[in-house]
Amino acid sequence: MNVLHFVSATPNASVLTGKLEAHVTQAMWGCMSQGTSCGSLTLTPLDGNGSSVVYGTSGGTKWAGASASGSVIPQVGALVSHRTGVRGRSFRGRTYLPFVVESLSEVGKLDATTKTSMQTAWTAFVAAMAADTAPLCIASYKLASQALVTTSTVESNLATQRLRQPR
Repeated sequence: MNVLHFVSATPNASVLTGKLEAHVTQAMWGCMSQGTSCGSLTLTPLDGNGSSVVYGTSGGTKWAGASASGSVIPQVGALVSHRTGVRGRSFRGRTYLPFVVESLSEVGKLDATTKTSMQTAWTAFVAAMAADTAPLCIASYKLASQALVTTSTVESNLATQRLRQPR
């Protein structure tokens, strides 16, 4: 999984992890194989002097792939695009979800039922984190700034990170 940034009035790892535990749902990972799970998160403060903390998730189904077991497509991932109210590359973000189950794709696209379920879950997650005073944001290292995410969209087309795709 890729990096997600959150703004928190209380930059405390245990506070943020409690909020993540409260709002993450299995439906967010709906395209991923059941054998896939997120066992830990690395929390890094963006203040320039704090150190990273590795947090072990509670595990269980909320942190595991939601789809039926089956063959995965190793070279692609589902793409969740994050948009802010500001234009430009520095204010857009993406999350790639790996291990898409083959039976959930149709001609290079995520099947409609899975996409809809995942979209509902990601929309609820972004709203819940914002309501819980830890909104998702896009951090621009280039501009040393951040912008709050206004929408997260589960894309229909399966994607590949160019850096990970052999040339």
